Amino acid sequence: MNSVVNISEGNAKEKFWVKSQAARTIKAKNEIFTDYLWVVTKWGFLKRQKFLLTKKKLYMYMENELDFKNEISICWKTVKPFYESSDQNQRYGFNLSEGQLNKDFYTDSSVHLDQWLFHLSKIGICNDIEDDFDFIKKIGHGTFSLVYLAIDKSTNKEFAIKAINKSQFSNQNEAKKIIKNEISILRKLNHPGIAKLHKVYESDGYVYLVFDYLAGDNLCQRIRNKGPYSEKVAVKLMSKLLNILSYLNSKGVIHRDIKADNLILVSNENDEDFKLIDFGIACKTTENMENSCGTPGYIAPEVLSQRPWSHKADIFGAGIVFYAMLSQRLPFSSKSVNEIIRKNRECSIECTGSSWNNITAQAIETLLKLVQKDPTRRPTADEALRLPFFTANLINSSFSSSNSQDRKQKLKRMNCMRRSNIV
Repeated sequence: MNSVVNISEGNAKEKFWVKSQAARTIKAKNEIFTDYLWVVTKWGFLKRQKFLLTKKKLYMYMENELDFKNEISICWKTVKPFYESSDQNQRYGFNLSEGQLNKDFYTDSSVHLDQWLFHLSKIGICNDIEDDFDFIKKIGHGTFSLVYLAIDKSTNKEFAIKAINKSQFSNQNEAKKIIKNEISILRKLNHPGIAKLHKVYESDGYVYLVFDYLAGDNLCQRIRNKGPYSEKVAVKLMSKLLNILSYLNSKGVIHRDIKADNLILVSNENDEDFKLIDFGIACKTTENMENSCGTPGYIAPEVLSQRPWSHKADIFGAGIVFYAMLSQRLPFSSKSVNEIIRKNRECSIECTGSSWNNITAQAIETLLKLVQKDPTRRPTADEALRLPFFTANLINSSFSSSNSQDRKQKLKRMNCMRRSNIV
């Protein structure tokens, strides 16, 4: 196994500062914080400089403070606070480093340092996670990670911390790419339906991602323990999920693993309030979309067939979640993973049996559109939200007053069409 590679390792040939070509009017739109810091000059004394911190970079102002002199990217810099004491004075500051590149910055006070650390921690890579959090218990796990409930020592607030074991990856350079991809995607997202990434820490063996703590079960557990959702509630949940997918599409992001297990209830006291988690295999829409990935049973058929695919693969996963909400089971079931994948690829979905007796024809028609085998005929998230099932104020007359005989005939026609892949 290769030696462990840090995500904050940079190119030793690079310079710490780059001459800035930025236009102040453009960068000001992304401004986070503007303040003064003390930096060590090449002659060894401290000089007070004005700096601008944006969502990605730190800019040093010119002497006249009318333009920028230098800039650095903060995204993969490690942020390390320090404290120096002597008989004459006390100094507080932080170090920014990436590989062999590093620079010290001094603040006016400990309070001033805390202000800079608050903003830098949302952009860079922190260290010494044990100084900031108490790990309480393990609450989940993945292929290369464990998830812990932790308490912020300064606020006593609960967080979920995903600890990624870098040594478990056989290819360390590939591991670095995968981890940085997840972090960069999560940091560009800000949606109430997505678990928020607050900070990133790194040690020699682990990368730690600090998220919102969600105390509830995932939707798979909730459905298994309490039975299917009513159609009245399912339409609300699906509307929320599709809105999340619409947001991801607007950001050029594909989740690639939409499933009930990745939808976590904020609390078990509320069956409707959930957030989407786990962007470990998410990608940008500009990447090559031909490799297979995801969870068997939820994967879009075009992905399994290794044909070019798009954000509509997430819509298929959402459709499978909808199926589970209404029926308490998945459409492609088997004890064999290979058999699940075979059924998943063939994509023959039937909405029959006693669990579907009280489901309206409109709900089933909407479901079958979401899990359409042909992605060109599958709606986008925005198109799905404009379907009558979602636009009729969540409840319409068909929920209570549809003619039973007409409904059964319509369901029979749709299932026949579905088996022929016509719908």
